[in-house]
Amino acid sequence: MKYKRIFIFLMISTIVATFLFYQFILYPFYIVKEVSIEEISSNPKSFDGWHVLLRGSIIKNVGLFFGPKYELKGDAGKIALGGKGALEIDLEPHVSYTFDGSNYTKVSETRVVVIGYVRYVGLVMDAPPYNLDVEVVKEE
Repeated sequence: MKYKRIFIFLMISTIVATFLFYQFILYPFYIVKEVSIEEISSNPKSFDGWHVLLRGSIIKNVGLFFGPKYELKGDAGKIALGGKGALEIDLEPHVSYTFDGSNYTKVSETRVVVIGYVRYVGLVMDAPPYNLDVEVVKEE
C-alpha cells in the first residue's frame, strides 16, 4: 500500500513537471508572435531567435549595391528578408516596390504577412545587422 502511494505520487509529479516544462520552456519557442518591424528595429539583439509574424510591403532592391535583394517595409522601418526561405520562396509575385538606390517605384498595392525567425548577425560591412529568415509569405 505504501509503495503504491509513492508510485502514484511520482507519476503525478512527473506528469505535472512535464506539462510545466512544455508550457513555460518549449511552448514559447514554437508559437508565432506578431510584432512590428519598428519594435525589432529598436532593439534587434533582444529579438534574436524569435519566431515572428510581420506585416508590410516587399521592396526589391535593383540597384548596384551590396545588401539584401528583398526587404519588408513596415510603417516606419525595414527589415531584410534572408535565410533559406528567401532563396526557396518566390518573393517576386509579392513585390510592391522596387528601389534602385535613389528612387522607389511602385509596382503593386500588395501587402503581405511574413512569418520567420529574426536573426541578429551583428555589425558587418556589406549586410544589415539583422534579418528575417523567411518561412511563409502570404498576401493580406
